[in-house]
Amino acid sequence: MKVLQVVHGFLPQFRGGTELYLLGLARALREQGHEVEIVTGTTFTAEVPVAEAYEHDGFRVHKIVLSGSYLEHWTRSLAPRATALFDELLARIAPDVVHVQHWFRLSRALIDTCAARGIPAVCTLHDLYTSCPRIFRIRDEKFCERTLSAQNCLSCVPRLPWMSDERTAAEIDLFREDFENELALAGRIIVPSKAHGEMIQRSITLPVERLRVLPHGTITSLVTRPGDAAVARRLEPSGQGPIRLGIWGHLFHMKGAHLLLEALKLLDPKCATKFRVHIWGEVVEPRYRRRLDDAAEGLDVTWHGAFLPNDIRKVELDLAVLPSLCSESYSFVLDEAFRLGLPAIVAERGALAERIEGAGATFQAESAESLAKVLGELADDPSALARWRAAIPGLVAMSDHARDLAALYREVIDEGPRRVQDARRLDHLRLQHLEKNQIEHERLMFGYLGHIKRETGRADHFEGVCKEVIEDQHKIGAARAAAERLADTERSLRVSLQSKLEKLEASENAAVAARVESAARRAQLNELEKRLESKDFLIATLAEELRRFR
Repeated sequence: MKVLQVVHGFLPQFRGGTELYLLGLARALREQGHEVEIVTGTTFTAEVPVAEAYEHDGFRVHKIVLSGSYLEHWTRSLAPRATALFDELLARIAPDVVHVQHWFRLSRALIDTCAARGIPAVCTLHDLYTSCPRIFRIRDEKFCERTLSAQNCLSCVPRLPWMSDERTAAEIDLFREDFENELALAGRIIVPSKAHGEMIQRSITLPVERLRVLPHGTITSLVTRPGDAAVARRLEPSGQGPIRLGIWGHLFHMKGAHLLLEALKLLDPKCATKFRVHIWGEVVEPRYRRRLDDAAEGLDVTWHGAFLPNDIRKVELDLAVLPSLCSESYSFVLDEAFRLGLPAIVAERGALAERIEGAGATFQAESAESLAKVLGELADDPSALARWRAAIPGLVAMSDHARDLAALYREVIDEGPRRVQDARRLDHLRLQHLEKNQIEHERLMFGYLGHIKRETGRADHFEGVCKEVIEDQHKIGAARAAAERLADTERSLRVSLQSKLEKLEASENAAVAARVESAARRAQLNELEKRLESKDFLIATLAEELRRFR
């Protein structure tokens, strides 16, 4: 068979659970003699929408690159350009069957396009996107079970700035109509767990007779080997040390890591010391990072940060904890825990509660109190770990999963593509919706043009004001320059005057010294004169005496 796999993102740009699952599935199908090509979405953009081909692991991958903004917004899933590119790929590849793994970043008319070309298609519902524009059904940080409708979802769905209530309501209704049409046209609707199928049925209309529960094949990115020492140690009692708990994966609020830390805080402090927590993953949202840091204060917690799957094998653990707020469809993280010989405590919601059976315990989803109760019971009876380990189930090999899917593909190929009688009605609804959007865009455009004219007038006025301000600034600058020149002149004059004053002061000091010296010399002269006068008087006296003697 020639099988075309369609997914919202693929390696090397994206490397998550769905991407690794699809790579493993494609390899297994290829090993069983089937030809596989892949169509993927991307966050890259192009000036003109285009399908670019590249090779990955020997597979031909076709990347649909769109143009514009907000490509991941739910309203952009009504994507005629992506649909047209996908239709061209169908014509060129001519697959026997198409398997849609996801519609995100592509188009919500993929199976509709296959049906128009007479190509049978199946889909796997990896999450709740077909019944929730937000994908994970988290509303106000809690899980939401409302049915998809404008009335229920108007206040919750993300909006672009120009979306009115009326337009948003119409977008929601058409989103539901399109996905109900996709599911009606699918030869089989595959869900990886019974719980996930039931959740979808409560949220959106789908043909339950074509719903198939088919657990995923395990991803082999985290490898354990027989006799692996780390796994062997985990299978033994942990002794008297603390019970070692592990959480890994995406550390978003909806994955619930905070619940474990808050539950430990609810325990008696002595009881809390019986647990050691290891957390792998990166926290992107700063507010959630602060919440986790606050909750971890005073607890025995090790943060390992970003990780590769095999990094978890390097730390000895006793138990995995999966406290997700979401309704998980399957959980590859639980697969990884089981492959490591770890039982788990999981939230009692979705596939987690269905899959755990006796290999761990459940707690009321979103309740730290309920989780604290389970942890307290485990602290009192750690021997439960051994019982839980013994109940760890086997996992489905990807080769077996691929064989099951190949059999299902043959069934839908034999049945042929499905058609619904009201397909033209849906096309009419889409055209009406696009026409309304065009009219609203034109109204907004004319409004924006008027606004632009008004703002242009204001801009012209402000331009004149700015010119005056600039001229004033130039004048102020010139005045500042003149003031600086005057200041420089003043500084030069001050320096010159100071120099002259210093010279004058030196001259005055010299004159004073000269006067002092002159006065001293006069005193000396006066003294000499006196002494000379005294000598002259003596000489005269002697002369007179000589005359008398004569």
